[in-house]
Amino acid sequence: MLIGELVETAEHYPSEQSLPYFAGVFALRSCVVLTHPLHPMYTKINKFLHKGPAWNLDKMPSYWADRTLLHPPTKDDGYCTEVEWLLDFLVDGLRTPRVCLRLVYIPLFVLTNSQDMEVYRRSNIFERLLTLRASASLPSSCSEKIVHLLYRCTYVNGGTTLITRCGLLSWVQNELALNTRTPAQRFLLRSLVKRVYESSDINKVDD
Repeated sequence: MLIGELVETAEHYPSEQSLPYFAGVFALRSCVVLTHPLHPMYTKINKFLHKGPAWNLDKMPSYWADRTLLHPPTKDDGYCTEVEWLLDFLVDGLRTPRVCLRLVYIPLFVLTNSQDMEVYRRSNIFERLLTLRASASLPSSCSEKIVHLLYRCTYVNGGTTLITRCGLLSWVQNELALNTRTPAQRFLLRSLVKRVYESSDINKVDD
């Protein structure tokens, strides 16, 4: 079923565009989950696969953010595992052309531009994750994955978007103002801001 839906999705995708890289990442990660029926994401992925014969890729990141962050976990103690699965999917699905051409083995998944970043932006993924990152109860492993995703955005021309549309600079200022942040976390946040700013369209950001 999984492979059939992936093929159906690719066949109906506009012929002038390559399939977004995150579609292949989702298929691969879902395949791993489906081989382990006790995995916390097993039930949710099964329900998704029974929704229809093809996937709406423009809404896929938003769908999984909603199902993971706004819906109760399948297992009582599975929330953190589900959030980590979501973050791993988002991080791995955001790729530059150079990375895709070097790592991917199936031509179907070769990315020609930053279309993954654009889909994430339209889905408000970054605003949701910045809000999640501010949670005091969020495990450090999840916090680190969110910062990893933000760093990766700077390699797909996403720095300007993070500053002008997602309010990253204000968010970092608020984070640095918290007494609960360790010196290592403060250093990481300052490094993130520096990287995001230097990779952005500085003329546009400074206006």
